Amino acid sequence: MVSVYDVHHSKLIAAVAKELKEKVEAPKFTVFAKTGKMKERSPQDIDWYYNRLAAVFRKFYVKGTITTNVLTILYGGKKNYGIEPEHFCKGSGAIARHCVQDLEKLGYLKKTDKGRTITQAGRTYLDKVAYTIIKSEKK
Repeated sequence: MVSVYDVHHSKLIAAVAKELKEKVEAPKFTVFAKTGKMKERSPQDIDWYYNRLAAVFRKFYVKGTITTNVLTILYGGKKNYGIEPEHFCKGSGAIARHCVQDLEKLGYLKKTDKGRTITQAGRTYLDKVAYTIIKSEKK
């Protein structure tokens, strides 16, 4: 059986993002929003929200149960203060929250006592996408 671990993560995220673009509508604020307070500008890629959505989906597959606070830490980075030392800053909580809510609406995530976890439908969906990627590479 093919799983997510058998496919390179960038190929999987690109394929899942392409499919999720047809299923989910991006929030309106994604046109001008930054991905965290450590960033100076918003992403140049128009479809960045779908890439983040697919990456969050994969994180739930790999790590198991995650909270939105943990997602903001995972997608955080260093804030550049010029000549002063850099400090770590969390990523955007709104983006993490919207990603989790969109995946929950699709039935790929469910709430638990310690956060959210991936459902069996979510696991099979990602495994099927991984299988199609491996199948297309063999041709």
